[in-house]
Amino acid sequence: MGSNTNLIRVFDHIAAKMGKNMPLNRIYGEDWFLRLILFWFDSNKGNGLEFPLSFGNDDVWYAQGRLRGFLDVPLSVFDGAFGNIKKDDENSYFNLERICKSFVVLEAKMKSPFRSDTAKTEIDQVSRTIFCMCRAVETACTWQWPKIEFIAFLDKFEQLAFYSLVMEEDSGGIDITTLHNKDHIRRCIETFIEKEPHDNYCNNFFLPFLEKISIEIITWEEVIAFITGEDIDYGNHLMKFYDRCKKFN
Repeated sequence: MGSNTNLIRVFDHIAAKMGKNMPLNRIYGEDWFLRLILFWFDSNKGNGLEFPLSFGNDDVWYAQGRLRGFLDVPLSVFDGAFGNIKKDDENSYFNLERICKSFVVLEAKMKSPFRSDTAKTEIDQVSRTIFCMCRAVETACTWQWPKIEFIAFLDKFEQLAFYSLVMEEDSGGIDITTLHNKDHIRRCIETFIEKEPHDNYCNNFFLPFLEKISIEIITWEEVIAFITGEDIDYGNHLMKFYDRCKKFN
């Protein structure tokens, strides 16, 4: 595990050498913290870890990718994702592999709010991302041969999830809980879909997808505690990095 902790030390070295020349939240923030966490889970895939962020043997991860929008819903830029995913162009748009059993999208927050709505629509940030995930899964279903019904395709997924990673102090607020509530997400999407000519999309695709997907709020503290229990050296370094994130954000 020593080489893994050396990766964290690189950031500390950069901060020490360049801290006077740049804002330190460019280093110590949710973006790089999430990547360090995904790097650890990727390095330990296949070890039988029991945690929502655990990787399957064939899973890959990516940060700052895009999922295509649909029905005038704008694209969604995710902070992180892992599973049987692939980048399909130079603009970091992602699709699923033809054989896909895992698809997880992550939103990372550190003292920053979820957007209650987005440009061009009244769909909030969480609902928009889950809608775009549905579109990605539906698109992958059309590539299957022999052809397969959408619900049967959903049943093939062993892990289909959207997780928001937040600070413990922010995890229990009414607003954040509401945004991750499936009834709220359903109403939000249904209200929008009613304005569109493709009103069957919700019943045929989105509602079955919403029933299948796991939607959870996970705290950074829970992630650090789990990693520390498996790898105390890396976990301790992550905790120090997290303390600096809280200091500079």
